[in-house]
Amino acid sequence: MNKKVLVVDDEPLLLAALDHIISSAGYDVITSMDGTGAFQKYSFAFNNPPSFDIVITDLTIPGISGIELIRQIVELDPFVPIIITTGQYDVLNIEMSSFAGSWEMLLKPFRKQDMLDAIERASLKKDAFRTEVHKRDVINSLIKFENQKKTAEKTDLEKNAGN
Repeated sequence: MNKKVLVVDDEPLLLAALDHIISSAGYDVITSMDGTGAFQKYSFAFNNPPSFDIVITDLTIPGISGIELIRQIVELDPFVPIIITTGQYDVLNIEMSSFAGSWEMLLKPFRKQDMLDAIERASLKKDAFRTEVHKRDVINSLIKFENQKKTAEKTDLEKNAGN
């Protein structure tokens, strides 16, 4: 199954170009030209999997801003990799100082390969996170099993001691 990418930008030509570039690289792409619509799409997919694997958003978009979109997405799914694109480097520094965490940031105009490289890094981060979550789940299951086994053994010993 291809990874799913949400791309948000209010520039129709750039949005179409990103859709083409990213889908040509083997990703399933959903686009939005505004923050409000983008969050609706993200929220729907999050609640009706498969969810998005990566989000790419401009900071200056209609509806809710790119910063507010990121805040809302991270509140819903704190582990989704986000790639931020902007043509306003000063806004990027000021706005991003309020966030914890590390996301990819690309200053417009960016090269096609820079975007594909950022997507690949984001995809690897998501895969690494999933692997860690899976490892943790397996370890927790093993611990739970061992605890249940010890409890059953203790109960058996107590029953046998009582006879």
